[in-house]
Amino acid sequence: MIKKNLFFGLLLLLPFALNAGGVSEKNLVNTQAMDVSGLESISITYGADDIVFLESQDSQLVIKEYMTRDNKDYYAKITRSGSSLEIKEGKRPRVWNFSSKVEVYMPKAIGGSLTCRVGSGNIDSKIPELIFSGITLHTSSGDITAGNISAQTCAITVSSGSINVGKIIADTEIGAASGSIRLAEVSGDSHEIRSSSGKITIGSISGSESRISCSSGNIEIGEARRGMFYINSSSGGIHISSFDGKGTFDASSGDIKIDFMTPRGDIVFKVTSGSISMALPKASSFTLDAESSSGNVTLSSSDSGEKTRKQSILYSTGPSPAFTIKAKTSSGSINVELK
Repeated sequence: MIKKNLFFGLLLLLPFALNAGGVSEKNLVNTQAMDVSGLESISITYGADDIVFLESQDSQLVIKEYMTRDNKDYYAKITRSGSSLEIKEGKRPRVWNFSSKVEVYMPKAIGGSLTCRVGSGNIDSKIPELIFSGITLHTSSGDITAGNISAQTCAITVSSGSINVGKIIADTEIGAASGSIRLAEVSGDSHEIRSSSGKITIGSISGSESRISCSSGNIEIGEARRGMFYINSSSGGIHISSFDGKGTFDASSGDIKIDFMTPRGDIVFKVTSGSISMALPKASSFTLDAESSSGNVTLSSSDSGEKTRKQSILYSTGPSPAFTIKAKTSSGSINVELK
């Protein structure tokens, strides 16, 4: 009899245990629509909510808040002052099993600037292309995902989490303190992309000046075009499948591998511990100055099959080389292929 009563007692407590475990469903509790005419800036700030951007079906900006508990004090605080719109989260209960998320429905063309900051939550844009004069997205702990972005300036940063964005047309500042960065395409005038701990993967990048750095992780670029590139990896390799530009490449511990299409100016390679591999168009006009303190320097031609191997090589093409390629590694080999 005691076992039977204990069994039914546990059944009665099960719903409360599940709710305490955080499995309560988030329900739509608040919907607010706003006129966006004349807006020049939109600011959205939440603490621990996931933010999802979606396309609005009309000319209004609409927010929908989903929560496990319904309380008007929890609803967003919305303030419009002239051409500025500010959306802030409302109060939050001090119970650990409360959770919420926000959907933001944006009209296709608003203009002005968009700033979205989240303390601990994801930012996910399902809009095919975000178009603003300036875009700032930040989360302290969470991932940021977006499709295409078109703006004058674009800043995307995470303290702990990953960044995954499609095509960006803007002057960019992308940073992840702890997490990977994946960008399909980046174009604009100037770019700064950095990761303290995590891999950086870029499909293609172009601009007058691009600075890409990674403290711990590989940097992999499909195509790098135009302008000056400063690429640095403290612990990890640098790999570029197609390079058309000039720049400085520095790896403290890792290999550098670059396939040149059309070098546009002086190139400097510096590796402390790792190898350097490069493929250069034979028709290019340049002077190669390569040296390995502990290893061999190999110069080969894919046409003739000729190969030269020394500790250092000074090689020039044509009577008046247009630019210089300097490569030095303290511990590792250097391989140069003329294609």
